Amino acid sequence: MMMISPLRFLPRFMIGFLEAYTESITILRSSAVSTVILQQMQSQLDPYEQGIAITITQCIPSFSRWTIRSVRRIMGRGTGIWVNYMAHRTQFMGIESPAGHVVSTQCPVILRMPEEIAERFPWYRSTHVQSEFACPILQGDMIAGSVDVASGCPDYFTEHRQELIRRYAAYSCWLFHKMSFILYNRCK
Repeated sequence: MMMISPLRFLPRFMIGFLEAYTESITILRSSAVSTVILQQMQSQLDPYEQGIAITITQCIPSFSRWTIRSVRRIMGRGTGIWVNYMAHRTQFMGIESPAGHVVSTQCPVILRMPEEIAERFPWYRSTHVQSEFACPILQGDMIAGSVDVASGCPDYFTEHRQELIRRYAAYSCWLFHKMSFILYNRCK
């Protein structure tokens, strides 16, 4: 398997990313950009389509105090057993999920084995997940959501793969309107 440096992205990805962002009408921009990001993530993280689920979540603030109480899956893409499951499924998740934990702590979380998932997140149930890595989508001192990648293989997320996901989380900032970002201290 050819390894691509996590710090070097393919020029065609950058061209596709910039074209999706600059050439899409406002209402379709997020969808167009996320499609480019998710396709590239899938091709680099699971080139043989053994089975991963990539999810982008968005923080859901409470209206009473403008704090974050949950996250919502807004986009996803899967391979293997998740190929037909991820595309258009909305799901709300609380602090008991890896995505919710990442938003509340603003730190990535790595779950290497099913036993670790069950121990750290006992109320979180996800069929077929053997390992998972979630990373916050940050902009300065603000957060918009997370990028969460699950695998059907234990201990799948090497340092190389974790770094790739961190880079794509940084690109994912462009999916969100500036009003979607929430100050850290408002995360509960």
